[in-house]
Amino acid sequence: HTCGILTEGDLECWGKNDDEQSSPPNGTFVSISAYEDRTCAVRNVGTVFCWGKDVGGAPPEGSFTTISTGFRHACALKDDGEVVCWGFNGHGQLGDGTTANRATPVVSTALDDASVVAISAGGSHTCAVLDDGNASCWGDNTFSQTGAPTGASPTSASNASLPNGTS
Repeated sequence: HTCGILTEGDLECWGKNDDEQSSPPNGTFVSISAYEDRTCAVRNVGTVFCWGKDVGGAPPEGSFTTISTGFRHACALKDDGEVVCWGFNGHGQLGDGTTANRATPVVSTALDDASVVAISAGGSHTCAVLDDGNASCWGDNTFSQTGAPTGASPTSASNASLPNGTS
């Protein structure tokens, strides 16, 4: 399924809907992320709302700017640059230094004190773009998707510089 935000902030979703993942709530939204059978979005007031198949826990409380859903996990970026993640963590994709699943959101400690400007949850990994222009990724690295050396711990972040002109 696919979802988008219309000019006025309303959501529109289409495609597969067997778990009601394409049936968005009413409201005004600023960010949305769809992955297989679940969808999460950030309302214009900064709160997170998820629907469809359970992402593996309750959405976080607080004020957020953006969200990204992966395979059975999700991460949200707080307005202060902190990242929180929840759900399945079998590959360390939540960034809390463990592989324990989390039904309640945890702060992603993989980033130390870095300030994040963008977040992207993949299948079983997560990446963040930092305010210094670098990227940091953690979780499953089976296909070198985190940029970590072969055999590196999935619970530790790997850092990479983004090409000039990207953000």
